[in-house]
Order: sequence, then C-alpha cells, then structure tokens
Amino acid sequence: MVFIIKYFLKNLSILRLLKRNRRSLSIEKVDFLKGLQPGTGEVVKFEGKKVAAYRDDAGTLHTLSPTCTHAGCIVSWNGEEKSWDCPCHGARYDINGEVITGPATKGLAKIDV
Repeated sequence: MVFIIKYFLKNLSILRLLKRNRRSLSIEKVDFLKGLQPGTGEVVKFEGKKVAAYRDDAGTLHTLSPTCTHAGCIVSWNGEEKSWDCPCHGARYDINGEVITGPATKGLAKIDV
C-alpha cells in the first residue's frame, strides 16, 4: 500500500510540472499529430485552436487555418481529391491552402506549429 501512495505522489508532482509548463514543452508540438498517416488530412485542435493538418507522402506536415476565406465555414479533408473542401459553398483548396475552385478568391492562411 505504501508503494502505491509513493507512486501516486511521485506521478502527481510530474503531472503538476507538465501542466504548469505545457506551453513551453516542445514535445507537445512534435507529438500532437504523430498519428496522422502520410497522405491524410484532418482538422484538429491544437493549443485551443482548430488547425487543418495534412501529412504528405514524404512525411512533411502542412498546417493551415481551417476557416474558409469565402464564408468562414470550417473546411474538411477530401481524401479522394487530396484537398480541403468547404461544405458551405463548395470552395476547394490544395494542401498548401491555395484556391483550386471558388467562390473563394484567397487561400487558407498557413499556421506554424
């Protein structure tokens, strides 16, 4: 029983330290999309904000604002076309956020993570 209490207290202090320093830990930034497979995209929450993230076949992560520049709707990943598509009015963006088809005329903003 003493072992369990010591184990709990030790891990509790580590959790407190992580919670206090979580914004400065680079591991959070490195691991937040570790499970995103090459060739796939997903809208995720990172540090309280939505991010449109795509990992290309070489493993490079592309991160964009998921907010459509035409109507302000949140885009979704289209795995067939490898594009970010807006459900509101049909705007489409490539993996770098550039407009493929309108009505949007401005690309999605890049986000550094």
